[in-house]
Amino acid sequence: MVIDFEKDEIKAKELKNGIPYVGYFSPMGKIIDYNVGLGGQTHNSWTNPVSSIYLKYVSYIITNETIDGSYGQYLKEHNPDKLKEMISDGLNELVYRGHSSYYGGVHSSFKEFYEEIISDIEKYENIIKYDRSDEYDKFILDLLKFFEKAYKNRDYIKTTNKITRIDNQKDIEKRVKEEFFLEEDDEYICNRLVEREVNKELLSCFKDICVQFIGYDSIERYGPNGNKITIPKNEEDYDSFFYKTPRVITTSNNDIYNRFYNYLIMDWDVYKVPRFIYDKKKEEYVVLENNLNQYRQEREEEIKEEIQSIKRLVPPYERNKFFK
Repeated sequence: MVIDFEKDEIKAKELKNGIPYVGYFSPMGKIIDYNVGLGGQTHNSWTNPVSSIYLKYVSYIITNETIDGSYGQYLKEHNPDKLKEMISDGLNELVYRGHSSYYGGVHSSFKEFYEEIISDIEKYENIIKYDRSDEYDKFILDLLKFFEKAYKNRDYIKTTNKITRIDNQKDIEKRVKEEFFLEEDDEYICNRLVEREVNKELLSCFKDICVQFIGYDSIERYGPNGNKITIPKNEEDYDSFFYKTPRVITTSNNDIYNRFYNYLIMDWDVYKVPRFIYDKKKEEYVVLENNLNQYRQEREEEIKEEIQSIKRLVPPYERNKFFK
């Protein structure tokens, strides 16, 4: 499947919002604007509906929260069942499961937590079944099904081999107060800023999960070294700006030359990262080796040469004639 070139959609969003486009392609090639509902410029923005589900169910570690630490020892003495559920195989650190607000995201039991994932899956399956859905609902459902597998053996970190680590509360508070020159009586503002920082740190692996584990392709428009791009205010200046500024797709698909043909001939950069699939026997995610047969591999090489020829011989403003 070749993904349609969506310059007009990206252009409209960037001119309207005045910020670089951030989004995803669904496995079926549908473009998804990830700035919706948040007005941000990053995959780590937390007010997007998909991010909210991720925050609700992700497992994470807080720096210096160990099994042998004060809280771990307290749980050992007063609530050993809870301590058992906060241990990941091979780690000496406490694992917090699900983040709702501040640091209070641990459910009373794993059973309750897992049942909530299943309940959310059923909810979004019904939304989609009765045609009241959009691409965000489908995105959420794909993410929920990832969590269903990731927690099947109760150990998210072991299953995914992904560790999300955030700073402890005192360090974040200190950093926020210094950065924003807050006084002691600015408690409400401080708490809000701390929560924002916590969410940003929790979402540090969000793009990896979307791209490597559920098969979405990320779209980003940033300058060198990740610095922000300034969007022109006038539409007349936009086209030349668009072709001169970095445009990046990150994917775990193997057939990148076929899938992103239209973007590659328009000088987009496409980065390939490993894809992980769930192994039912091992009850964990494993790397998917190149699953293209010989014919598809040869076809990929042919398409690659075709793209290179077009880029070498045809100026950018005429390449749309070769779109598939």
